[in-house]
Amino acid sequence: MKKLLLLITCAIVLAACSSIECPLNNTVYANYTIYKSDGTPDMLSDTLTVFTKRHTPDEDTVKLNRFIGASTFSLPMSYTGETDVLIFEMRDTLHNVVYDTITISKTNTPHFESTECGPAYFHTIEGVSTTNHKIESVTINDTEVNYDATKEHIYILFKSDD
Repeated sequence: MKKLLLLITCAIVLAACSSIECPLNNTVYANYTIYKSDGTPDMLSDTLTVFTKRHTPDEDTVKLNRFIGASTFSLPMSYTGETDVLIFEMRDTLHNVVYDTITISKTNTPHFESTECGPAYFHTIEGVSTTNHKIESVTINDTEVNYDATKEHIYILFKSDD
């Protein structure tokens, strides 16, 4: 009888286990790469802070704080907003500050893995625009934003300091 009870318990425990592995972080990130005009990666020489506006007036969120000395960075995308508005604050070594705004229009597709996993949205970038104070241009390299962290989605070209 004890063996039968042990066998039934083991069967229940094994049946309760799920083979679904949910991602540890279901936030989808767009990857940005800074390039020079000749097409080679560029290192960020000014200090970059990126804000995004929230849906309530006079509130913003810092997405990237005091970033310097690299050519790539990743920022999360909003789940269901049709556009993401990013404010780039560039501060040089003399503490001169210049602001640019990048607006990304996108479509959002719900991504379902399992009822045990949290909600996720994948995105298709439809367009991108920028103000041109310090940023010369912004181009789309890969429109599909999902869990693949190896993709370079957006290229940024800053104006030269010459």
